[in-house]
Amino acid sequence: MRTLSRPHRQVLFTLGILVATMVPTALVAFTAWQVNRPGHRHDVEAELGRQLGLKVTLEGVRYPKPGEIIYSGAVLWQREPRREKQLVEVARAETLKLSREGRRLVLRAEGLALAAEGPRHAMEQVGELLSRAAADEAWDHVAVSADSCAIDLGDGLQYGLRDLAASFRIDAGAPTVEASYRVVTPSGSANRCELVLVRDRRGNEPETILTLRTAEGLPLPASVLDPFFSSADWIGSAARMQGELRLSRIGAGDWRASFSGELIDVDLATLVSGRVTEHRLDGLAHLIIDEAEWGPQPLGPGSGWRSVSGELRAGPGAISSGLLQALQAEMRFPLAERFQLLRTSTAADQAIAFGDLGVRFAIEPDGSMLVAGALGDAFEQDAIMIEPERLEPIAFAPATEADVFGLRRTLGPVDPGNAVLVPADPALKFIDYLPQGGAGADRSEVIRAN
Repeated sequence: MRTLSRPHRQVLFTLGILVATMVPTALVAFTAWQVNRPGHRHDVEAELGRQLGLKVTLEGVRYPKPGEIIYSGAVLWQREPRREKQLVEVARAETLKLSREGRRLVLRAEGLALAAEGPRHAMEQVGELLSRAAADEAWDHVAVSADSCAIDLGDGLQYGLRDLAASFRIDAGAPTVEASYRVVTPSGSANRCELVLVRDRRGNEPETILTLRTAEGLPLPASVLDPFFSSADWIGSAARMQGELRLSRIGAGDWRASFSGELIDVDLATLVSGRVTEHRLDGLAHLIIDEAEWGPQPLGPGSGWRSVSGELRAGPGAISSGLLQALQAEMRFPLAERFQLLRTSTAADQAIAFGDLGVRFAIEPDGSMLVAGALGDAFEQDAIMIEPERLEPIAFAPATEADVFGLRRTLGPVDPGNAVLVPADPALKFIDYLPQGGAGADRSEVIRAN
């Protein structure tokens, strides 16, 4: 075996040192050239677009340290379904900092804004992203945080969030998103809320379940419900809410919903007089919903309320003589003796003041309505309305069940010559969304407030 001389060994050793020091330097130099060349940003945009299924544009990409990436001016675009070549913006961030911790991905966003054409479109977007992310085996968990987030759902539905902290658990069977955030109100205060979204793919068809709940702080403006109905047109612009809303859908089927909570400062004039000009009911109400379920109606096409139960408290306020008469005639609400001659002694639009209104109610799936008093033991049994100062009852809950048909006859114009038919009235369309059916049984099962 030939032995290298000392000079040869020194040369080889020197060459080894040069290679060991120059290769990392060359790799760093090559990487620096790679990330700073003009085409690198476009490569990153294309790669992110393939992962998200969206078009991505970036203003810049930086690598402050190993395992950390900062994207600036990031914008996500989705193809407009009705116009194949047109893109619409669905999300943007001034800066997006990405770091990896094993199989955990951490995202920190600044200047975050989300947009959709409407609530339904937003849910479809999220559903697609969850399905795509569930198939990605590179991560187990994704955490997202932002100091602020602006959400635009179209048609004037705009919301501001603060202190957003979201967690995405990647599970092929049931990917889940959990988020905590504060809703910014017109007064500037922010209320803590929670969101849980699950895309359960373990059944024959995927089920989407979205749960929204208020967690702490003062009640939120009822405008947070505007994606589901126009709160200002129905319960007044000053109304507030707190509680839990749960939405679910199997496959591409109809949405089902359940709500339990409170609606505060409901404007009865907006709720009643705004729908039915023939009647008047004034005052602010506190509506406690024990449970309300929405879904496909058993009778007829479409969806509606399947059952509703709760308690209504209001006062002081006023009710028109005509509405009081209709409650007596059509839904069998007994009136105190001095109010029983209202039909002949007063005009239908005359206002009758009341001090307090308290009603426990339940509308069953068959359309029957159970009603009971909710004024407490200080008043006569089943009293639902009292005078302002004398604290004497004005009206009582009916002794038998009422029904939705009777409610329609109470609110709508009825032909005195026809005791069965009620003329169609577009203003009463909302009653079609209540459970439909008949009634007439004893009301002993009504749940009482106390």
